[in-house]
Amino acid sequence: MSSVADPSDWIERGARDYPDRLFLAMPAGRRYNYADLRGESGRVAAALQGLGVQVGDRVAVRVEKSAQAVLLYVACLRLGAAFVPINVACSPNEVEYFLTDSKARVAVVDPADLALLGPVATQAAVEHLVTLGADGCGSLTDLVERSAAILESERNVRPDSLAAIVYTSGTTGRSKGAMLTRANLASNATVLADSWRFTGHQPSQLSCVDLLTLPRRAPTTERRASRRTSQSWIRGRGCGSHGCFRIGVSKRAGGAGTTTYQPRFILSPANF
Repeated sequence: MSSVADPSDWIERGARDYPDRLFLAMPAGRRYNYADLRGESGRVAAALQGLGVQVGDRVAVRVEKSAQAVLLYVACLRLGAAFVPINVACSPNEVEYFLTDSKARVAVVDPADLALLGPVATQAAVEHLVTLGADGCGSLTDLVERSAAILESERNVRPDSLAAIVYTSGTTGRSKGAMLTRANLASNATVLADSWRFTGHQPSQLSCVDLLTLPRRAPTTERRASRRTSQSWIRGRGCGSHGCFRIGVSKRAGGAGTTTYQPRFILSPANF
């Protein structure tokens, strides 16, 4: 179990201790190591700072899954802003409610939805509306490219500082925003890394394993619960209004006939 209590500390440690280790591999071939993670997320954080985002400000995000969306999430963590993920399937009325209720200072949407959600953001008193597409294009990317600044130092935040607001699905009533602290995220990630046997070793041969179809083992209560958790998380059941990312992991042989897994994708904001 890790002794590091803040997610942004993991990013700093990763860039310092194993900068060339694979962090994220995209199907099209783009690969990010931990040095890339720190540098690219730092540039996004600096761009958000340029929009006036400060510690505790809410950044609402309704975009498709992409590497840039992951970097945006990490940038918010490093900046000390609260990430507010919104499912792309949510209607404009739902989006307006989330933006208003969370008091979002910045909203990030897909470029194709700008005309539809622009009035919604105005009605919700959002100060800045920027775009980010699944291909990485958008006005947020333009801001990052025009800015030479990189966030070099982390914000002064406490473990109990707000890190994310994740809205429930509203099955029994109006959606409610679950307020998650930085310590919540760190604890959850640590428990999952232990439960899924993520290791710090770099496997010699990588093979992508979708957590949706983990190999069955002895039907213990713990393993059944772990499998149900991974399935519901990836498929979106119980994920509420924030949507989900899939995770790729690398399989490697473990001791005593077991199998361990090396993470290849960062745990997403849906991993709460």
